Amino acid sequence: MTSENSQRIYAFGAFRLDGAERVLWCEGKPVALTPKAFEVLLLLVERHGHVVEKNELMERVWADAFVEEGNLKATVSMLRRALGDEADAARYVETMPRRGYRFVAPVTEIEDEGVDVARPARGEDEAGAGEADESKAATESKAATVETAPPTKPNSARRYVRPLLIACVALVTLALAGYFIRSRRMESARTEEIKSIAVLPFKSLVASGGDEYLELGLADTLITKLSGIRRITVRPTSAVRKYGGAEQDAVAAGRELQVESVLEGNIQRINDRIRVTARLVRVSDGVPLWADQFDEKFTDIFSVEDAISQKAAGALALRLSGEERQQLAKRYTESSEAYQFYLEGRYFWNKRTAEDTGRAIKYFAQAADSDSHYALAYSGLADCYNMMGYWNLTQPREAFPKAKEAAIKALEIDDTLAEAHASLAYAELEFDWDAARAESGYKRAINLNPNYETAHQWYAEYLLVMGRLREADDEAESARRIDPLSMPVRMFIASKSYEAERDYDRAIGQLKQMIELDPGFAPAYHLLGACYREKGLNDRAVEAWLKGATLDGAPPETTRRLRKAFEESGMSGYLRQEIAALGEDSQSRYVSPVFVAMDYALLGEKDHAFEWLDKAYDERSGWLLELRFDPVWDNLRADPRFADLLRRMGIPQ
Repeated sequence: MTSENSQRIYAFGAFRLDGAERVLWCEGKPVALTPKAFEVLLLLVERHGHVVEKNELMERVWADAFVEEGNLKATVSMLRRALGDEADAARYVETMPRRGYRFVAPVTEIEDEGVDVARPARGEDEAGAGEADESKAATESKAATVETAPPTKPNSARRYVRPLLIACVALVTLALAGYFIRSRRMESARTEEIKSIAVLPFKSLVASGGDEYLELGLADTLITKLSGIRRITVRPTSAVRKYGGAEQDAVAAGRELQVESVLEGNIQRINDRIRVTARLVRVSDGVPLWADQFDEKFTDIFSVEDAISQKAAGALALRLSGEERQQLAKRYTESSEAYQFYLEGRYFWNKRTAEDTGRAIKYFAQAADSDSHYALAYSGLADCYNMMGYWNLTQPREAFPKAKEAAIKALEIDDTLAEAHASLAYAELEFDWDAARAESGYKRAINLNPNYETAHQWYAEYLLVMGRLREADDEAESARRIDPLSMPVRMFIASKSYEAERDYDRAIGQLKQMIELDPGFAPAYHLLGACYREKGLNDRAVEAWLKGATLDGAPPETTRRLRKAFEESGMSGYLRQEIAALGEDSQSRYVSPVFVAMDYALLGEKDHAFEWLDKAYDERSGWLLELRFDPVWDNLRADPRFADLLRRMGIPQ
């Protein structure tokens, strides 16, 4: 879009729009706008006070590309955020329903940047033009009179010229110094203080039928790339996935996530083409630090991801090492088909349900079949199989060996993949009970990617098992800094308060905070019940357990029988009914023997408890790793069989 006016400079409010340089300034600082957003703003400003129809905007700004009205709306929305404007109380850009947009703020056109003179821009009322000409003529006449008049008292006049010049120079110097100091401070505030970022799921411009897996998957890929930069903290995908709503405000999300910057954007896929608009926003004031638009074939999605991650890092003024630059440019596959399967796998994996974990395995396997050298696909498989073993969705002897196989395959392809090192270490601890190899793997993962919250959390769990409590606190704090709202991290901290510290009141407070954040998080209720049990508050314990069982999908009939057993026979009746319910469940799904052993231990029936613990040992149940501290086993600790079990597992006494 070009016009005679596109070379002019316009001023409105605290802004200056430089058409020649194609820059929007705000109080001496450039405002980040995409090229299309700049063209829309320039056209609206040129025609300020008049409605610019939607069709005209789309034809002039997107003359060489396919667009829908959603593109224009998204661009205007971005423009309003850059100006600090609001659609329902417009100071600059007003929406004219079913027609277009109108720039409503007063606009002046700057004649000469070197002179502080402004005149009304084209389109303003020019009724005063004659008066201006008369004033100019009068000024010129006065100047001529002064020049031809004989000088009076020349020596007296010269006495004041030099001091006046010196004073002016001093004032100008001070003003320039102040300007540069303020500019440096503003630039410093814009970049150096930004040490944390959240990448939100990209929003589809299509009202329905958007690719949810692509919207979250693109964010997941960028998170993986940016996590390799050690000087910034990047929120994990698990923390941002809930912010995928079309109406989600980026700044509000950033405040909830406790980050200093947010990378957000829109995505539109039409046939074999993809259009991505990305924007980096400072959370403290909502100021855009960078924005750009990418229009490519879907097969070039990798180039789009490379460009977004590199430009975002540049906007944060990060001086990257050679290794970090390689991480940003790293591609794990060149196959768009494999990449699509992988994105779908990650989408279902992030839902964290039994059914969706099975779907994720299917898609990760298809990604690996499409590209046998796709390390991330194998790493995804390892994650899924580990969680199937942990959540008792299948036998440990079936799940964990598959997790190890997938993680080893990923590392054979790419030994620098932190996620695969952590997944392998997890299986080595939970199934092999190989403490030394597990610790080495966790340390390697954290060294490769300090932003990988899960590696810190799993390593903290390992350190707790080993009795290294202070180190466990440090790792848990590292995980918490990466994701302050992480439920698994909070769960570990509450578990440590319950198990190792026996501070039940503190654990109860932590668990209640978790339930307030996520009332549907079932593990919090199970641990809350255990805390109440240790305090002798059996009524509250049973209520918490029943709530957790309901959230886990227990049939109403099961919870009804458990409640009745407690009402009739107290805690012993409840525990015996739970043993019966676990036996029924084992007919249709895997039930860890550890859970049956727990009930018998609480009943004081030691022989039955050790019988089921031996079964758990034979099955290599990872739940046995909690033997050392959990109060549920206190009735068994004096028995020699207990110490022997710890010795066989390699758990310190």
